[in-house]
Amino acid sequence: MIEHPGKLLEKFLKEQGRKQKTFALHIGKRVSEINELIKGKRNITISRDILISRALRTPEKFWILKQVDYDYQEALKTFPNLSLESNNDHGFSGVSYEVAMLDKNKVQEDVHFSVEDKKKSEDKDQSSLMTQIFQSF
Repeated sequence: MIEHPGKLLEKFLKEQGRKQKTFALHIGKRVSEINELIKGKRNITISRDILISRALRTPEKFWILKQVDYDYQEALKTFPNLSLESNNDHGFSGVSYEVAMLDKNKVQEDVHFSVEDKKKSEDKDQSSLMTQIFQSF
């Protein structure tokens, strides 16, 4: 399980013996912002990534990529019925999946797509099929 990048930031600060207050002053942010970031109540933005990376001498995009990994993991939890098989020729094929259409955190409707429909029209390539699927959102 990937942890929120704020938790990793907390570890970095502790290892370097830095306090949240001095770190916040160093990068020009409020202490409350750093505290909320560490608690996972705020996310790493591109500007925060730049400031934190320079202050801690971590590689460029290190923090934003940690945020993307975390966000991706969290997003996967909203697709419990997703089941796609890899296809060496076109990327994805096979089985089927259900997508819950969300509106303000409430399920609006369930939409069921079957990639098996691809077999009905042999002349359509995989990319146009995926385009059709995502256009129906």
